[in-house]
Amino acid sequence: MRPNVLLVLADDLKPTTLGFEGDAVVRTPHLDRLAREGTSFSRAYVPLPQCGPSRAALLTGRYPHDTGSMTNPGRWKLEHATIATVLGARGYHTGFIGKWHLQDDEERQAGFDEWTALERTHLEYEDPVLWIDGARTEQQGFLTDLLTDQAIDFVSRAVAREDGAPFFLWLAYKTPHNPWSQPPGAEFAYEADEIPLPVSIDDDLSTKPRAQREGDCHRAFLGSTRERLREALTTYYAMVSSLDANVGRLVAHVDALGIGENTLIVFLSDNGFLTGDHQMFTKGPSLYEEQVRTPLVLRRPGSVPAGARLDALVSTLDLLPTFARLAGGAAPDGLDGRDLAPLVRGEVARVRDELFLEYAQKQNEHVPLLGVLTPEAKYVRYLATCEEELYRLADDPYELTNLAGAAEHADELVRLRARLDEFQGRIEAPFW
Repeated sequence: MRPNVLLVLADDLKPTTLGFEGDAVVRTPHLDRLAREGTSFSRAYVPLPQCGPSRAALLTGRYPHDTGSMTNPGRWKLEHATIATVLGARGYHTGFIGKWHLQDDEERQAGFDEWTALERTHLEYEDPVLWIDGARTEQQGFLTDLLTDQAIDFVSRAVAREDGAPFFLWLAYKTPHNPWSQPPGAEFAYEADEIPLPVSIDDDLSTKPRAQREGDCHRAFLGSTRERLREALTTYYAMVSSLDANVGRLVAHVDALGIGENTLIVFLSDNGFLTGDHQMFTKGPSLYEEQVRTPLVLRRPGSVPAGARLDALVSTLDLLPTFARLAGGAAPDGLDGRDLAPLVRGEVARVRDELFLEYAQKQNEHVPLLGVLTPEAKYVRYLATCEEELYRLADDPYELTNLAGAAEHADELVRLRARLDEFQGRIEAPFW
């Protein structure tokens, strides 16, 4: 039987700000349980750490330079197949709920049968405006809660369909993207002195590319104090706990309907967030782990191993081909993603030997980057200045020591440069 697919996306969720990812302060019992009941990945990545480009890549299984979405606001090539068009062609009933951040929000697109999108000009979490199948509706309540209500309703109606079609739902939360807003509920409150500050908060940026020490993210960090940063992060942590509670509500509903064993639940984020890491705050331009790595959990009792933690290189690009195989057919030609099923089942140790990263600009700040990840290392090239970074992640997980100029790593640098040269040469319309 083809499984239902429930894809749950967080927004700007720093990968380590979860209990199962090692944060001892944050309260995420439901997501921790999801990880215990499923398989999680310690090295899952987005190909470009910005909202629109990350979404376009996830939907199409293609690198951002191929989708046409290289920065916010997201614009993309609509001719590409998407998860919704591929699964829809195989009999799935498809729905989208949440933050779209690609083309216009008002109307259904990308192959979805049902459509509930957050109005992009409404920034606040309280009393949002949603476009529901073309109708503009003003809502009352907190956005994260309301989107979960919409998802619960979709799942209930999908299960009750007379045609018995499996469903695909993409629930794209805005949480915990700014503007940070304290969710309702005393259980989500944190105290400032609880909040941990990053290990790399004192990183020496003099050894790093100058775009990092001259950019908006470093200026935002310098414009605050550690006390104010902790105080602000109490709201961020509260939003993560509210997200956790809502995911718990949705998973409980799936299980109560008796469809848990035939529903693949996938949880991830569109990108990470810098909370003082490397003396930077917010996002970009950089390709540090805190920005490009995403939590990734797959849960389907009886089909996905429970409690497994895999360290193979995987990407959000891999979701479309994985879902396509689950739906009983081949993935479209030309994808950059890989089917994760053999990896999850333990049939292979890895699905790739390298993974590439891209970055074009942040608002009007044009800082083109390319990067390559291997099981051992990360190499990043700043295309405008020819500056480089090289990190051995097993030895230096916080990326404090840039080895690009170290003589003992010269051979490795040459090999990684060659890998990135080959990828760079495949980009027909250079964005730099």
